[in-house]
Amino acid sequence: MQASILEQTKQLKDGQQKLLDSAEKSSELQDKVDKIKNPKNYLYVSMRNMFDKWQNDILMDKKKQEDNK
Repeated sequence: MQASILEQTKQLKDGQQKLLDSAEKSSELQDKVDKIKNPKNYLYVSMRNMFDKWQNDILMDKKKQEDNK
């Protein structure tokens, strides 16, 4: 019985730590959001950067395939 109480206590402490970590990450994200001056521009730039990365990945794969032929 004492072992199960210790296990439950450990699980509660782990749960509390996860909540604290989550709250800290949430606070950090909110700070980042508050720093964004123009959300539409931020979104556009983020999407454009992701598109460029994907396009680059596709072109690199095509080049590798051509080199392997």
